[in-house]
Amino acid sequence: MNFNLNFHQKSLLIGTVTVALCVAVFLWIVIFNKGTVVFSGEPSYTITITGNPIKGLKTIECSTNSCAVSLPSGLYSATLKKDGYFEMTADFNVIRGGTTPLTATFEFIPTVMEVTADETGMISLPEIENLSARFSLAMDETYKKQRLDYTDPATQETVTWAYFDRPLENALIVAPASLDRALVVDRAQAENMLYLVDHFTSQRTYVGALQNVENALWSFLPNLVLVRTVSTNGEVGLWLVDTDKPSLSELPLSLSFEKVIWDDSNRIIFATQQNVEALESAAYDTPLDALKALLNGDLTEDQNAVFFIGEYDPNTTIYRTLYKAPESLGLNYDNIRMVYVSDASNATTAKIYFTDGVKTYEVAR
Repeated sequence: MNFNLNFHQKSLLIGTVTVALCVAVFLWIVIFNKGTVVFSGEPSYTITITGNPIKGLKTIECSTNSCAVSLPSGLYSATLKKDGYFEMTADFNVIRGGTTPLTATFEFIPTVMEVTADETGMISLPEIENLSARFSLAMDETYKKQRLDYTDPATQETVTWAYFDRPLENALIVAPASLDRALVVDRAQAENMLYLVDHFTSQRTYVGALQNVENALWSFLPNLVLVRTVSTNGEVGLWLVDTDKPSLSELPLSLSFEKVIWDDSNRIIFATQQNVEALESAAYDTPLDALKALLNGDLTEDQNAVFFIGEYDPNTTIYRTLYKAPESLGLNYDNIRMVYVSDASNATTAKIYFTDGVKTYEVAR
């Protein structure tokens, strides 16, 4: 059999193969190399998708509980917006022939309302019990060590939680409401030593060292502690202690504890004159000095704003502005105190307040 082809036949064959390859590439890129991402959430909301596999932005109006979008395989980011709610973002990977589920959990943008006085003519806000008063340090004559004791206020029974090889001086002892652990700060020197004590195992773990620790505030879920330091020149620092790891990291905020609370979701709610809005678009890996520079910029484009009510989520490292307090409220920021009223049986009934001692406002969300 003679397979010798003339020039015309060769050209026709090459052209046919080229066209077939182009069709195959087209089918692969446009038809077959696709997957599906399925967004689930309470309608209606807008989805804006960006990513290298597509040019520009892809916008979808989702008016049902579930919206499926077909996309070329690759990495994407989506921004979801809903009227009256904070926008949310999500990164996702589309796999050829696969389905990627994404759930949209929108959080309501808070409203602020003044709380009226009760029949006594005073706003009644709870005081948080100081659990530190239940702890004490004493020298154990048997073991010749300093022991950490806890006294039950109901029974007056005293239980030893841990022993320390050397005496602690000017110690700070704070514990969560669960009373399953405690943070002990030895303030004998300018460089204070932080220890985590486990109530059930009596294990003592070294967490780290900080300069001039003033106080500490436990979260509701007992794994995070906010530590405040004040240097000799008055510079304030806020540090986050993760007792599960344990680890120690500095936050860019500069606040007194009267202006800081934890909510039931382990998010920090705070009042500040720092520019929280500038942090909302900051990347999670932005250096601390850069975050501080952003915070200490102009307060806000709205010159009538006196201070912010802000939120920080340690889990996502996201900052958000909950409210901008205008001059019209007539509040003195120096006197502002944050209050969180929690209902252990129903987290949805928990309430956030801020007050200057005369007027009180609820941040409803």
